[in-house]
Amino acid sequence: PVMMLTAKDSELDKVRALDGGADDYLSKPFGMMELVSRTRALLRRAGRSSDSMPERKALSVENLTLWPDRREATIDGEPLSLTMREFDLLEFLMRSPGVVFSRETLLQRVWGWDFDGGSRTVDVHVQQIRAKLGDSSDLIETVRGVGYRMREE
Repeated sequence: PVMMLTAKDSELDKVRALDGGADDYLSKPFGMMELVSRTRALLRRAGRSSDSMPERKALSVENLTLWPDRREATIDGEPLSLTMREFDLLEFLMRSPGVVFSRETLLQRVWGWDFDGGSRTVDVHVQQIRAKLGDSSDLIETVRGVGYRMREE
């Protein structure tokens, strides 16, 4: 679904947008409740309401399992209590087991381009995740002078 959010509010602008493929058109100013409601309606019409969206597959490496859609992780079947950033970092590494990522790449992909911290932020988060993994802390491997990777099964 495509929703146009714009300051243009003439009838001609709306007709052009809708004829050009937009599914909905919302002119500024608009309220957040209206935006959320229109978004829900678009997703419903497209058959993609949050109730009907398929859950993404769980990610597993050995005894570690992560469900991205539920934002849950377990180690040996026991729940892991992860912060938002720890979860995002773990998910990113688990999506590409065996691939080495530099600290800079991890900062850009997990923290975002506008993050102003140093690369040691990654080290601290990896250390915290490893502590939570306990005996399975070696699932996240350090590649000296390069960065980190999730161990392949």
